[in-house]
Amino acid sequence: MDQGASEHADAQSLLRPTPSFLGAPIGDFEELRAGRVAMAGVFCDHFSNGQPGSRFAPRQLRYLGSNNPQRTRRGEDLIDIGDLNVFPLQPQRNAQILAEQSAKIAASGAKLLAIGGDYSITPHLIEGLARTHPDKAIGVIRISQRVDFQCLDGHSTRASATRRINDLLGGRRSNILHIGAASPIAVEDLAISDIDSANTADSVGAIIITMHTLEGTVNTRLEQALGQLSRQCDAVYLSVDADILSPLYGETSLPRSARGLSPASVMTLLDQLAGMTLLGADVMGHVPNLDLAGAASTSLMSSIVSRVADLLLGRAHVA
Repeated sequence: MDQGASEHADAQSLLRPTPSFLGAPIGDFEELRAGRVAMAGVFCDHFSNGQPGSRFAPRQLRYLGSNNPQRTRRGEDLIDIGDLNVFPLQPQRNAQILAEQSAKIAASGAKLLAIGGDYSITPHLIEGLARTHPDKAIGVIRISQRVDFQCLDGHSTRASATRRINDLLGGRRSNILHIGAASPIAVEDLAISDIDSANTADSVGAIIITMHTLEGTVNTRLEQALGQLSRQCDAVYLSVDADILSPLYGETSLPRSARGLSPASVMTLLDQLAGMTLLGADVMGHVPNLDLAGAASTSLMSSIVSRVADLLLGRAHVA
């Protein structure tokens, strides 16, 4: 390559920075420390019964974050550490490597924000946290229309992910708060006998706040549930599923007749979590439309990622 071509390539690299989440600096595990949020992609949607394609969410969100100056979050304690290692054809090895990486990030003092993939990976990330913090009572806030507690066919890891989280928490179902469950609760979850008929906080069962409750004008049930979780747990892991959005804005595998929240309602919901001690989080389930028409829904998910990053940093959201 001659000098002129080399100079042109250098100029192009300056004009087109390497894509990263929210335009944050790119780094690795050695740069992690307390007070930092390690954003990591998850290229794995192979072990669920949902619509495939969420493995591509990290790529699309990185392109958006680097090409939209309004979404750039440089100069903060955010760092893009690349994608987590995964083994999409080996479920047991995949579970082990995800838990190991989650534990390594937690041991550094940083907080993991996993982006992409599906709900089947969440238990493994929580397992890593539990290993690093064996002395903590860890709670889980799951924002999704799917409760995912029962496994009807014996094969679906997606449909039993919450059961596996329950096992990791020592069977303390009341340490799991589901926000936004579809009403009525899906058939695979009807076997949970210790949830009361009103789907309110129950001291002996999983706490479920239904979509119907969220659509009301007064969220006293949600406030009570968050208060109960705060009293019972030392810290919380947050999982946000794209299916919480109305199909008009979010996950395309849901019928357009399905209920869901508007982007503004999701942001308001996340704001109610401010002040809680978060150990880590994931934002998953987004199946991006890879055409230009899909940029709008990916932009909405980027806003959600940004808001979750603020919660992990322990600050009010950045407009």
